[in-house]
Amino acid sequence: MNVLGLQAFYYNHASALLTDGRLAWFCEEEKLDRVKGAREGFPLRGIAAGLESAGISLDDVDEIAFPMEPWRYSGTLARSALGSVAALFGRSRGGSDRISVVPDRILSTARYLPPFLAPLIRQQIRHGGIPGRVPRVRCVPHHLAHAASAFWSSGMDEAAVVIVDGMGETECSTIWRGRDKSLERLDRVAFPNSLGEFYAAFTEYLGFRVYQQEGKLMGLAAYGGPDPELAEKMDRVIRIEDERYQIAPAYTIGGAHSFGLSYSDALVELFGEPRPRGGEITDRHRAIAWAAQDRLERAALQVVRRAVRLTGCRRVCFSGGVAMNCKLNGEILHSDAVDELFVLPASNDAGAALGAAMWRSMKRGSDPRFRLVHPYYGPGADDAQIEAALRNVKVPYRRFDPADPDEIVDLLADRKVVGLFTGRSEFGARALGARSILADPRHKEMWDIVNESVKRREKWRPFAPVILEGFEGDYFLDASPSRFMMKAFQVRPEKRDQIPAVVHVDGTCRPQSISREANPVYYDILSAFHRRTGVPVLMNTSFNVRGEPIVSSPFDALRCYLGTGMDALAIGSFLLRKDGAERPKDRGGDP
Repeated sequence: MNVLGLQAFYYNHASALLTDGRLAWFCEEEKLDRVKGAREGFPLRGIAAGLESAGISLDDVDEIAFPMEPWRYSGTLARSALGSVAALFGRSRGGSDRISVVPDRILSTARYLPPFLAPLIRQQIRHGGIPGRVPRVRCVPHHLAHAASAFWSSGMDEAAVVIVDGMGETECSTIWRGRDKSLERLDRVAFPNSLGEFYAAFTEYLGFRVYQQEGKLMGLAAYGGPDPELAEKMDRVIRIEDERYQIAPAYTIGGAHSFGLSYSDALVELFGEPRPRGGEITDRHRAIAWAAQDRLERAALQVVRRAVRLTGCRRVCFSGGVAMNCKLNGEILHSDAVDELFVLPASNDAGAALGAAMWRSMKRGSDPRFRLVHPYYGPGADDAQIEAALRNVKVPYRRFDPADPDEIVDLLADRKVVGLFTGRSEFGARALGARSILADPRHKEMWDIVNESVKRREKWRPFAPVILEGFEGDYFLDASPSRFMMKAFQVRPEKRDQIPAVVHVDGTCRPQSISREANPVYYDILSAFHRRTGVPVLMNTSFNVRGEPIVSSPFDALRCYLGTGMDALAIGSFLLRKDGAERPKDRGGDP
């Protein structure tokens, strides 16, 4: 039995395929169509590639699962928005918190979606040239899809499941009890009381692209600090009480971006003129970023505390777009509220495609539960395909044995930057060893070198480490394995000078723990580096440049490698070096 999950028509387009309950394919469409952060789209390339990867055709697919019930937007959304604004806030604070309504564009879109969603999906697939019979489309509530993806891939038998995002149908936060094959919703917070929209408002206010660059706000926050004046103003935007939060939507709805759900004129009146995109970042901007991040952490932690109390379970699964904030996840993990935290590496709406397929698989009699050990469920390329791309591009290359990583370690220890392309690509927003750029973390200048000559992004943005599983306690406080780079940890003070290129200004980092079970090539490179240097850590960043998705195909990797300051590329069983070396260097000592 085959169920195809699709996220389409609105951010994070993705496809997931389950075969008899087993995950066979999961990939974000942007990695295939090379358009980062597109708001509109449909995962045609993912559908075709997923079917080919599984060796089946569309005729073999029993059902398409879609993670939204669009009819719930119609009318209900308008009543929820207008009613919540009027009832919760109105003009109760001196008239300055003007009421904003949901833009007509949202309501009109919601009205048209319900009767035409299934025909639209079928039309997209047929017109996209994918042969075969298009199966029935079944809708799954958005937050339920998120809950299924998180709980049923965690390996837990019981957990408190917390979903926090911008909006799913009418919910912004939900709490579930996950137990074996069941998910029971225990609590909900309705739109517009949205932590996702709160954070999106400040993302755009600070000059970053909403629904794409929230990670920049998270990174910038570390450069700020508490400001009493800003704290008083922030209290007008968000109120946090025991196990509850309330957003004043007069500030977070009615903005200028394409869908109209961002900061309003009221926010500008409160905090002053916004930073223009690409403008100078001042101390004031850093302080606002810190305040927004601080309030997000405090509010989300209250939701988690409520979930733990309602379920009586201190093991927590966390998902939804807000769960992509690894600094927040670290605060939850290290709080006194939880014993264990699982966060899906694609907790944004891409993960809802997986969750919808899992839910429908379960309803049809399969058991989709598993423990996610690795994220490598995307497209891959064998050596024949890689060599064909190398010949087509006409670049010098030679074969090497990925099981003998010493030459790569030579390059890394010589402060070279090395691209790594191996196996099937990872899902999620962060590279996890299949499509990665690696560097030596022991030298602070590698931070600047990789940012300037390879990634071409802002100098202040941090990098993450990969660490051999089992060594986390040597380098991080309150350490535990973190396989998907979704949680921030404090680096031990005595270790910060040893790996300065991957320690953020606030002393944190978001590590990835790697085992040989998950990725032998990646693990062996790090193990060899550890033997050479005594440090079980490498800098790992995504294989792309600013503004582009993570590379997917051999051609993507070659284009990125040749167009940046990377020094070498290990791609399948082939090695490319820009220094023209045709033979391994003599291996000397640690530089």
